[in-house]
Amino acid sequence: MNSKQKLGYTILGAAIMIVGMGIGAIVSPNLIAQSDGEWNHFDHVTCRSLTVADGNGLLGVRLVAGDGDHGANGMCIFDKSGEVVVALLWTDVTGSMLATTNNTKTFGILLTSNDERNSVEVYSPPEGDKGVGLFCSKSERGVQIDGYAGKEEIRLQTAENIDPFIAIEDRAGRVQVIRR
Repeated sequence: MNSKQKLGYTILGAAIMIVGMGIGAIVSPNLIAQSDGEWNHFDHVTCRSLTVADGNGLLGVRLVAGDGDHGANGMCIFDKSGEVVVALLWTDVTGSMLATTNNTKTFGILLTSNDERNSVEVYSPPEGDKGVGLFCSKSERGVQIDGYAGKEEIRLQTAENIDPFIAIEDRAGRVQVIRR
């Protein structure tokens, strides 16, 4: 095959391709995903993980479906620096958990729920010391207020085999118990 034949076949191939592209553009409408200015709606999307990021690639939200016996299912919301500020998780070992953080990346609020115990814990910024706790299980229920040194200061509790009580601890570590 000489150069003239190669050039002729190249030109013929290019012409066929251009005609095909022109006919395809005229006959085929735009795909829905390519529509200008319209929102695209999907009835159902199935995937194991979905990450939403802004125009600069910074994480906004991540949804994950865990694999295996102890895989965690959850959702995390990120701040502008890429740190997790809200986490909603579930595993068959720990149950459900909702956690928030403050600007110093310490816990703000922690809510847990499983077959054994449900609790809400509120932490003080910026150190993240536990401040107030509310808990309920099959055998006990109570409210706990912690002091600034991280020690339990006031506890109101009732349990299955004991009378309700209030325990107050002073800064010296002395505990006073008030029973009904």
